Amino acid sequence: MTILDKLLEKKDVLAYINFRILSLKNDINIVMKSTPDKNRELIKERFNGRILELEELKTIVHQGMTQLKSKSKSYSRKNRRLNMKNQIIVAMDMEIPEGMKLMSKTRMSEQVYGYKIGSLWILDSGIDILRRVRDILYDSTEANSEQKIILDMQKWGTDIPDIIKKQVEKVAPYVDELICCPMGAGNQSIKSFGDACIKNDVVPICVVEMTHQNSDKYLKNGYSRMIIEDAFDSDINSFVIPATKEVSPEIKDIMDFYEGSIVKYATGFKTQGGQTKPMVDFGVTKFIVGRAIYESPAPISQIELIYKEINEE
Repeated sequence: MTILDKLLEKKDVLAYINFRILSLKNDINIVMKSTPDKNRELIKERFNGRILELEELKTIVHQGMTQLKSKSKSYSRKNRRLNMKNQIIVAMDMEIPEGMKLMSKTRMSEQVYGYKIGSLWILDSGIDILRRVRDILYDSTEANSEQKIILDMQKWGTDIPDIIKKQVEKVAPYVDELICCPMGAGNQSIKSFGDACIKNDVVPICVVEMTHQNSDKYLKNGYSRMIIEDAFDSDINSFVIPATKEVSPEIKDIMDFYEGSIVKYATGFKTQGGQTKPMVDFGVTKFIVGRAIYESPAPISQIELIYKEINEE
């Protein structure tokens, strides 16, 4: 099946939703067999939550609301909110105690889509830090947060396919979304990443270009387009682009082709020089912001200001 065939097939929304529900029901039985006992309830809850979302989506489609924005997977939680505005992802590149305090204060904010945990926190505290983050967001003594745990290991997705699969499986019980940066890896590695994420009900995201200058020095022309095409062919439809550069013609052309079927994230704002308006105009809905928030003397006020900026009419 060609990429165009797959895109056209996905326009039959109900057929695709039914296919995903059947796939999830099949995958949960496979995954549960290899899941340690301590993680089984969490994995089961996540799969059932995604199936419930898809059933609700079928109802919406039946009512004629076919122009939907892509909505990432969440755990099965009561009183779920649906914020259709542009949202902020806080890049948690500060020290862990400081980050935990900020997370505790903003965990119920509809302005914050989620928290991007990077390799620095993993190096400091190992995978256990993801459990601690999950405990803050899904505290049983308070209302559960709707925000996502997004892991960016800087830069996963560049290893051989079998190792990538094992990497995803190790963190899948604790994260909602996982970022890969597949430059230099190849299409088999992208496929392994996408397959492993989908099998474990984690949203896969691909970086298509880095924010810093000369990031493509060792890469051949057209690499961004190939990443997007190969990723989409592996059922990956979420992509990160740099706000520090003008959107290249090759990225614009291929993303315009897939318009309505992909979710656009962007990074490199404020401190790195990226501006929000060009990204809003390009259809970005998830804005990854780090230092401009956590280095501010009033980080919560800064989140509110950025949120207003990315949602100006």
